[in-house]
Amino acid sequence: MQHLPLVSVIIVTWNSRKYLPTCLDKLSTQTFHDFEVNLVNNASEDNILDVLHKKYPSLDLHINKLSSNLGFAVANNIGARLTRGKWLALLNADAFPEPDWLAQLLHAAGENPNFNFFASRQIQAKSPELLDGAGDDYHISGLAWRNDYNLASEKYGRQQREVFSPCAAAALYSREEFLKVDGFDEDYFPYFEDVDLGFRLRLGGEKCLYVPEAVVVTSLPELQELKDLILLYSTPDEFVGNVERALKTNDWELVEKRQAFARENTWEKRYQTFKRSINLLYQD
Repeated sequence: MQHLPLVSVIIVTWNSRKYLPTCLDKLSTQTFHDFEVNLVNNASEDNILDVLHKKYPSLDLHINKLSSNLGFAVANNIGARLTRGKWLALLNADAFPEPDWLAQLLHAAGENPNFNFFASRQIQAKSPELLDGAGDDYHISGLAWRNDYNLASEKYGRQQREVFSPCAAAALYSREEFLKVDGFDEDYFPYFEDVDLGFRLRLGGEKCLYVPEAVVVTSLPELQELKDLILLYSTPDEFVGNVERALKTNDWELVEKRQAFARENTWEKRYQTFKRSINLLYQD
């Protein structure tokens, strides 16, 4: 009988030559070994994938080449359907896991069976004294953000706790639960697909645990960092704009209406409003 790995690591790549070798080097040193690596190539123009099998013979490596760039959400969903593990570990090509990353996530999963998805502790490669995130949060205003972003890594994000959802740059999901909700919503090309997935998993009664011992170092390109910040602190449902106007005019009616909506409506209705507001960001 063919052995099935406990964990399937999925890495979506798109012209990732600068980062992918370091990512795979780090996976090669994991203290936990029962995993496969599934690379989903979003029609990259570089040729690095052609030499990976020879360079990483110790990894159970599977490469899936797509004919066009279908985006992060679609590519991960394709990878998830092709995997064989009980757990899906999503990892960005520019996220570099510490040697015990998988071991710590699986230990947390074993110790906390009432949780089905897990968030990692993300450290900024260029500024290791700063966090890149400690799981994602969703606010009743409609805003979503990475917890403890840009705060001191020695002081913040040190406690294990429930969070709304993981950042999909380094996350662990039950494959069964991931597929049960059809994975990422493919309407999201980049960004917020992980918060959206967390929303749907929560609507089904699942919970997410932040695991501070599971550490990855993230090395986002400068332009992508800037875009992340713009999107993370943008204004779904115009909440921030409403607050700014209220401060200038002392008219808080719009803010109060938005807060009343969040209090009075179910999570299902809040989710639909969240999705509509995020989609508005990408209409142009």
